[in-house]
Amino acid sequence: MKQISVLAVWLSILCSISTTCLRAQAIAPEKSAAAAAQSDTRFIANNIRDHQQAMILLKTAMDRSSNPRVRELAEGMMADHTSMLYSLQELSTAGSGGSDLSAAGPSTAPVDAAALQKRLNGLSGADFDTTWVSNMLLLHQVKLDELTQAKTTVTNPQLKMAVTEAIPMIRKQRSTLSSLQKELARAAMLQKKQAASRQR
Repeated sequence: MKQISVLAVWLSILCSISTTCLRAQAIAPEKSAAAAAQSDTRFIANNIRDHQQAMILLKTAMDRSSNPRVRELAEGMMADHTSMLYSLQELSTAGSGGSDLSAAGPSTAPVDAAALQKRLNGLSGADFDTTWVSNMLLLHQVKLDELTQAKTTVTNPQLKMAVTEAIPMIRKQRSTLSSLQKELARAAMLQKKQAASRQR
């Protein structure tokens, strides 16, 4: 009799657990969808901020670099970032009724844009170009990694399309920045050799 009673208790517990799990499963899809939408909104806000900060740094190079290659690259990148920013602002407006950056989380960028801007303001010539190129290269490498991952995690179809279109642009920018960095390094080494030769 006791065995039957214990068995009944266990069956009651199992039924209770099963019912709770079924209820959780019924609610989970809605919660999951809401969490995904919130994640997409945060991603959009973060990337709007990142593009705006990048465009400030691009404008600085266009105005202050003495190297035609750097200025030309900055102009081309400005066009790309303007296009990517517009796409994200359209998505933000469609989702919230206004371009609201309050959803943005803390910046995870490896370079503080404001601090870099302040540093660049105190540089000129080759020092400016080298510092600008190296930091922009780092920022775009991290952004490319972020977008590549986001392509598989964002749920909004329009956002996924915007990310897909942005990846080749950021990849091209990273490649061009890398080539320019090497070019500047070679130029700096040549100048050092020439200076050493004149001192002999």
